[in-house]
Amino acid sequence: MVLVKDLLQRGIPASQAEMLGDVLAGISANGTTQETGTLVTGSLVSVGAATAGVNDAITLLPIEMYAQSVLFIRNDDPVDTINVFPAVGGQFNTLALNASIAITAGNSRIFFKANTAATPTRWCTT
Repeated sequence: MVLVKDLLQRGIPASQAEMLGDVLAGISANGTTQETGTLVTGSLVSVGAATAGVNDAITLLPIEMYAQSVLFIRNDDPVDTINVFPAVGGQFNTLALNASIAITAGNSRIFFKANTAATPTRWCTT
């Protein structure tokens, strides 16, 4: 995986470099809702700390990300489940708009931005 710093050195604008290659290792979940969750913009994410019912949310997947973007989220917390929220107005699979998906301790999910004209804010996940 190419790091953002490498892309920047090659002259790619920062906003594009962040979408193409950032690795955010060891971030912490924050809050419990879509609005208070830790915002994630990288394509490879490792959540190293969460506290069930207190700080267990991450909000990611900005609507403006390109179609067919792929994100990998791993919950490295040894005990607690994290709740992953789409950006406001977003949707995972066929869940309700703004609904979260849980990733249990030690597990991962892959998210694929599969938006079309009919579903511009939909993400598919395993």
